Amino acid sequence: MSINNQEILAIIILGGFLGVAFVSFLVFISYRYAKKQAWFQKEIANLKTGFEQSIAKAQLDMQEETLSAIADKLHDDVKNNLNAIKLILMTAARTADENTKATLQEVSTELGKVIDEIRLTSHSLKTDIITDIGLAEAIEYETYLLKKQRGIEIQLEKESAPDNTKIDEKNTVYLFRMFQETMGNVLTHSKASNVKVRLLYPAKNKLELCVIDNGVGFNVNEGRKKTSGSDGIGLSGLYKRAYQIGAELNIQSKIGQGTTVKIELPLAS
Repeated sequence: MSINNQEILAIIILGGFLGVAFVSFLVFISYRYAKKQAWFQKEIANLKTGFEQSIAKAQLDMQEETLSAIADKLHDDVKNNLNAIKLILMTAARTADENTKATLQEVSTELGKVIDEIRLTSHSLKTDIITDIGLAEAIEYETYLLKKQRGIEIQLEKESAPDNTKIDEKNTVYLFRMFQETMGNVLTHSKASNVKVRLLYPAKNKLELCVIDNGVGFNVNEGRKKTSGSDGIGLSGLYKRAYQIGAELNIQSKIGQGTTVKIELPLAS
């Protein structure tokens, strides 16, 4: 049985249609697969980011608990023991000869200074005290301690928060810890003789905390690669805390030209 031209044409058209349909099907399947793969990769990235955030938060929370525990130990045990020793010295001074009495009173006075230092230090470690007194007073308090203990010149410029602007407890603690860590880096690595600290509100809904030193400076990119320790600048804690509270951290430094650390935090009115 012969096939006429119309039948051949119909077969060709049908074959072409089936071919196009098959190719379209393959393209559609490939598109769906690529789209699903992209969604899957995005989900993995989101899960990874969430996991890293959870780990960072857990680490920072653990640090806060540790600092509070150290503060309690200093205040309740060490300070009380030193007070007991001071009382013994003062009692012994009452019955001692003049030379011994003078020595015991001098030792007792110095011991009293140590007790005051421990009390002040324990306060700067305690989370609830920081939130009670607020960020500005906590920074002023810490600045006073550092000037007294380390003998470094620190100039503090601060502004009151605008009306109806409040820094929540978490942000207060994180910003203060960032300030402490920055000052720790200054005192440990910078060899600075002068530090300027600024707590300002350049806009109603924005806080700016700056620490500027005249020290030796460092390579910021190299500093970010190092972890906290005796041989490293230890910037990881600053970046972790900034990320957790949605703050922008900017560090500018050049060898021999000092360092500026600027923290900017959006505030809710």
